[in-house]
Amino acid sequence: MAKTLLSSATPEIEQLIEEVLGLGLPIVGVISAKQESIGLAVQPKLPTVPHQICQYHDLKDVAQPICEADRHVKKELTKRIRGISDVERQAEQVPTKEAQMVADYSLAMRTVMRDEGKYPRDPPGVQLYQKLQLIAASVERVRVVHPSALLKRLSRMLSVLSFFQKEYEQLVMLFSWLYQIAHRLQAQISGEEAQSQLVAFIDELKQSGLPTELLSVVTYVEKITIACAPHLFDYLKHPLLPRTNNDLELFIGRMKKSRRHITGRKNTQEFILREGSMVAILFGLPQTDNWGAAFARVNPNDFYLTLNRLRQTEKRRKGGRVRRDLPAYLAALEQPWVSQESVLQR
Repeated sequence: MAKTLLSSATPEIEQLIEEVLGLGLPIVGVISAKQESIGLAVQPKLPTVPHQICQYHDLKDVAQPICEADRHVKKELTKRIRGISDVERQAEQVPTKEAQMVADYSLAMRTVMRDEGKYPRDPPGVQLYQKLQLIAASVERVRVVHPSALLKRLSRMLSVLSFFQKEYEQLVMLFSWLYQIAHRLQAQISGEEAQSQLVAFIDELKQSGLPTELLSVVTYVEKITIACAPHLFDYLKHPLLPRTNNDLELFIGRMKKSRRHITGRKNTQEFILREGSMVAILFGLPQTDNWGAAFARVNPNDFYLTLNRLRQTEKRRKGGRVRRDLPAYLAALEQPWVSQESVLQR
């Protein structure tokens, strides 16, 4: 009976190896998240057993400086775009179609700025820049046919994108490197050839005449790759050895989350009320001897009006449309204004 040993443990791995071997089970492979202590423990005990380094953790380490640069761009973009709330308040004071259109554009901006993305495949900084570009272009198309002071304010806010164009273009290039590295990690060829192709790709980047700031990233990528490359393709040596230990870590994460749901979190206030994006923390319920009389003083109509205002059902619905399909959402905003102007011109 063969067993693939999956672990992200610490030096206790030696004891685990002894226990497994003591059961008479041959260990056909080891996968770890590149911890040096595990490598030192495994090599003497299992010198001929393939030791796969998790490709996801390797890619995550390689992506670290690139992701940091992306986070910086997102942070600075979010910091520079100010005044959305003020525009929304002004739009709410004027019950017109134009004001509603401006409020909907503001909602789109606020929604995309809240999106977190997921590294390294969905960089939030790059995605935020691209989405804000779409919004800015849409606002300008409407402004051409329908000049508006509020739209002009939104356009002025979005003009900061021009200051981040260089950083954006560099990030697009850097993440394209990550995608190419990820593609080479999944190569279905011999381990030696796959390793050679990966190292050759890094060499090509070094020789491509990059500016100093990008060359430093390549140097970092090369350092991680050279250290890990000998064990990134050991999964090709045995069919039971996976490329990544994500499945195990996800399983452990689900177990921890389930336990938190059952036992509750530490240091959490006694009562937390949440309605959409609104959160209230109650340190304790009010003291009263007559709850019936206390509830009788509540006006049901005022209660439901406040509840509906907190729920912001329509805004949450539109926010969902922005996340699902931003181009379609923007096209729907433009359509009444652009098409109306086209009819007038004819």
